Amino acid sequence: MKRGLKAQQSSFTKLKTEQEAATRASFRVALEIAKRGKPFTDGEMIKECIIAVAEEMCPEKVLICIRGVDKSYEVHEELLDMYSIHGTTTGRDIFKGVEMAINQKNLQWKNLKCITTDGCKNMSGKDKGVVALVSKAVENEGGSKPLVLHCIIHQQSLCENVWICLKF
Repeated sequence: MKRGLKAQQSSFTKLKTEQEAATRASFRVALEIAKRGKPFTDGEMIKECIIAVAEEMCPEKVLICIRGVDKSYEVHEELLDMYSIHGTTTGRDIFKGVEMAINQKNLQWKNLKCITTDGCKNMSGKDKGVVALVSKAVENEGGSKPLVLHCIIHQQSLCENVWICLKF
């Protein structure tokens, strides 16, 4: 259990490092634009170019993790599947990947009891979000509507950054 916690913590540390690197890169681009006396609207064009390159080189990935309890009440967590999304990242696009993973592993929707997302519109949308589509799949199989949780790691990361800034 301790090893699992360490692994989770290291993935969050990596995410924080990546976010800080992205912020530094943004500031460097802004500095170069300012040095050349260019309007900051050029920055928007540069941003669009960088995003286009990043989307081609690093497509969006969806990680599907499952957590279950066995007959002896031991909790197990593992990565069910990972897939790349090309083009749009709508709730329907993400749901298709989740549905494919569930079907490939011969899991039953009615056994799904909870879903946790980051709260983005494509995840939590009332009609077309992943949560709504998963809930429909569970209910169509005779299961009860799953509990929906919101991951707070983004807020935790922001609070941590504020705390670092406030240290004397």
